[in-house]
Amino acid sequence: MTEAANITREFVHYRQLERRLWLIRWRNAGEESFEEDEVLDEMDRTWFQLSEREQAILRAEGPRCWPVGS
Repeated sequence: MTEAANITREFVHYRQLERRLWLIRWRNAGEESFEEDEVLDEMDRTWFQLSEREQAILRAEGPRCWPVGS
């Protein structure tokens, strides 16, 4: 089986949340917002549904939620 075949729906959802958080932070120029807090709460709930292997993958890659300059 390939790596991709072992990825769960929760892992995909977590990645979507990361992207949504990135966009929220970009739109708000890094300022905190209610929308950001909601996404972070959902990310926390989703994190605990991930397998240990999936959590390890995410930890190794580091955060993807902060916009960087071009």
